[in-house]
Amino acid sequence: MKKLALTLLVLLFLSPVFARDFHVKSANITINVLDNGLVNVVEEKTYTFIGCYSIIYREIPTLAESYITGFEGSSNEPFYSTTPGDSSNYIYEFNFNNPQCDRDTSVIMVYNMSHAVDAYTDASSLQYVFWGRGEPKADNVYMTINMPTPLIEYWVHNAELSNNYYNTTKSVIFSASNVAEGHWFEIQILANPLTNTEQANVHSGTIIDEQKAVETGYTLSSVLNFISFILFISFPIFLFYFIYQKYGREFEVDYKRTYENEPPTSESPALLSATLNAYSTCEPSMDAFTATIFYLAEKKYLSIKGDEKNVIITFNEKSTEELEESEIKVLDFLKKYSKEGSLVWQSFEKKLQDYDESSKFQKLFSDWKKIVREKINKEDYFINEGNNKYLKYSALMLGVFGIITFFSNMISAFTIISLIFYLPFIFIIYSLIKGNNPIGFFLLIFVAFHMLGFFGGILLVANDARVFGFVCSFILTIILNIVSAKILGKWTEKGRLFSLRWEGFKKFLEDYSLLNEHPPQSIIIWEHFLVYAIVLGVADNVIKVMKVKVPNFDKASNVSVFYYHPHFYHTMHNSFLSSSNVSRSSSGHYGGHGGGGFGGGGGGFGGGHGGGGGGAR
Repeated sequence: MKKLALTLLVLLFLSPVFARDFHVKSANITINVLDNGLVNVVEEKTYTFIGCYSIIYREIPTLAESYITGFEGSSNEPFYSTTPGDSSNYIYEFNFNNPQCDRDTSVIMVYNMSHAVDAYTDASSLQYVFWGRGEPKADNVYMTINMPTPLIEYWVHNAELSNNYYNTTKSVIFSASNVAEGHWFEIQILANPLTNTEQANVHSGTIIDEQKAVETGYTLSSVLNFISFILFISFPIFLFYFIYQKYGREFEVDYKRTYENEPPTSESPALLSATLNAYSTCEPSMDAFTATIFYLAEKKYLSIKGDEKNVIITFNEKSTEELEESEIKVLDFLKKYSKEGSLVWQSFEKKLQDYDESSKFQKLFSDWKKIVREKINKEDYFINEGNNKYLKYSALMLGVFGIITFFSNMISAFTIISLIFYLPFIFIIYSLIKGNNPIGFFLLIFVAFHMLGFFGGILLVANDARVFGFVCSFILTIILNIVSAKILGKWTEKGRLFSLRWEGFKKFLEDYSLLNEHPPQSIIIWEHFLVYAIVLGVADNVIKVMKVKVPNFDKASNVSVFYYHPHFYHTMHNSFLSSSNVSRSSSGHYGGHGGGGFGGGGGGFGGGHGGGGGGAR
């Protein structure tokens, strides 16, 4: 697992070294509508290349009633052209004689589009996507459109607040900076009627009032989308806050002490760990398993001694009547690997890395946790109502948001169906992480990157605040449900007092000056403190002070191993954890910009003439 993680990190950091990329440094688009309705387009683009590219291409969807003629290309670099398009897309490729490597390359495209203007009795209308969904990111985009007759009104669709545009009598001028990949712009123009409709689509009837109504609806839809986005994003947070205020606030208990200078209760290390974990699994940790071994040493069932080279666990003949079932299980496990009443740790550690032995340990550890968990009534210590309420209401909330989003458009429906596909993986990952299985974290990273790429692509195509809001709400709700255990749940009054007192003892153990001023009075008490310090994660400080206060403890202590190996409990913990991971990891195996084919299509916003995209390869 560690090697796999290291490999992934190396690939992640090395990938930019081999990456190619390009973007549009500047684009200047001039659209001239001639007197007869023919649309003449001039596109000047400068591409910035990182790495080497041989082709720049432009793809333009053609609607049924329109067609492109007279396409000509030119460049500051020698090239030959190809046009591998079909009836629905016009494609023009600049095939450069020499690869364009780490430089700026400019191209100019000139073409005519017939029957793109609609002629009505009261106005001429042009709906044109001058920057399509298939375009790469761009530093600057400039557009000028010139009509043959005076403007009546115009609208720029999908514009952002930072964009600039204005009009003169017959022209509209537009500019935008830092345009993201996939972001499109469209203009809808109404101008005085054409005098010559030879290259236009002629319609009977009027258009001005109808188009104004459509634009009003579009504006209203944009506002509703924005409101939906704010609602979708904020509701999970407000729901979380409300449930915390109602169900997650801890009980006030009569406890004023800053610290505890002795263990506040007499629980075994395993029961202590499980009780302190009542907010989640209510299971003891691997630290508690390690501490149980030292607890057995404290109770004189074994001794852990060592010198500079070896660590030896020696077992004593003693009745186990006073031990709990979980402690007997640990003692029996160690004895199985002993010879003549002793266990050499270094040899035992190597055996644990064997797959068969690690499988046995994994089963033992699972059984051991189950035995300890069954000794505790979780409801005596922790109230989980807040978590359950949030899970229930957040699922209902996502269901309502999903229905709203599902019926907004086809892309939204596809997004909902895709999210449902991810749900089983999310529940599996949640279960693995909850059980501290490292595979869960690996899968979380894998699925997160997969979702980021997949839904990032959907959002680029959809460009819909409602869809974006729902995806964000979905992810945010999953995250809040994962972190909610310790926040929305709360201790009972008994559990609150229990956790505060043990937290006070932990403060005492991890404060060097306090422990130095008020040390235990005997080596037996030092050993007792050390057992709980391992469970609480502060054993280093206890061992440090013990070596100062009891310099000859290697001769008197039952855990004299710490005299020569002060971090031995880390070694023991890591060996058990590594063995557990060997068993888990062996049980199974896990195993340029796209051509702008978007835009085009009659009717709807973003569905005007032009559009498409371009790129390089």
